[in-house]
Amino acid sequence: MSPVVGKATGDYSLLFAQGDSILSVNATHVKGWYQFISNLSQESQNSILLVREKKKVTITLPQVDITSLSEQVMPSVPAIVGDVSPGMPAWKAGLKPGDRIVRVDSTAVENWYDMRESITKSALDTVVITVQRNGIFMTKVMSLESNPLTDGQKIIGITQSMPVTYTQSNTPLKAFEYGAKSTLSFIVINYVGLYKVISQPKTLKSSVGGPVMIYSLSSQSARKGFSAWIMFVAAISLVLMIMNLLPIPVLDGGHIMFAILQGITGKPLSARIQIILQNIGLALLLMLMFYAFYNDFTKFFNRAVSTMGNP
Repeated sequence: MSPVVGKATGDYSLLFAQGDSILSVNATHVKGWYQFISNLSQESQNSILLVREKKKVTITLPQVDITSLSEQVMPSVPAIVGDVSPGMPAWKAGLKPGDRIVRVDSTAVENWYDMRESITKSALDTVVITVQRNGIFMTKVMSLESNPLTDGQKIIGITQSMPVTYTQSNTPLKAFEYGAKSTLSFIVINYVGLYKVISQPKTLKSSVGGPVMIYSLSSQSARKGFSAWIMFVAAISLVLMIMNLLPIPVLDGGHIMFAILQGITGKPLSARIQIILQNIGLALLLMLMFYAFYNDFTKFFNRAVSTMGNP
């Protein structure tokens, strides 16, 4: 996101104002909002050069608590769609990257924060979204879905536009550290998400996708460039590992489960019981596969119908 202040609250409202464009932090030029945050020192005084009302201004910040500042000083984020999650309500309704959301139900929205609040706090199960695309205004009606990862928060399945691109290089050792932490975090989040989806069966339909969905996500990541695409490929590899380690007979996780049972009881399960369990596991996987295919084509058909006649 651009290094422009969209909102400042609490003590930081005395230092920052809406519309401040940050040029540098501690003499280091910043191009994006993340660079502004990451270049702040938590141990010494900070010097920030910014443009306010067409004039350059230097403000001084004492050593800061990054978490506190991130919660009270937020970037300017227009209500422009970045990505549309395949299979989610916004995707089914035909929203596209670059669409500007101008109204939620009867409420006009000027930025991402207002738009998000209007959706998450809606008292209804459906929402009317007015978007601007290529100078044309369109109205879309879509159902709200619950996000199993955030205790049922209402969502439509879009992310904000992030127009700023820059490259950050690391040493091989630091890159390995970041890669290991990211991988571990990804695995934990997916297992937690899988548990929540299973515990909330009504979210299963929007959470399951097959090859068609993978193709759609792959195309979406490829449009962002090689780095985004290779991250997507890595994510798919990790998801395959995560699924393969589930304690389902036929999968590697099922064999591990058999080995643990043998370690506890001191003898292996009989061949007959293992065959029965493997047949059950295979049947479950086939059912899931057919459901994923059905879900894919149903979602794509609904999207095709909703986008007929759109610019």
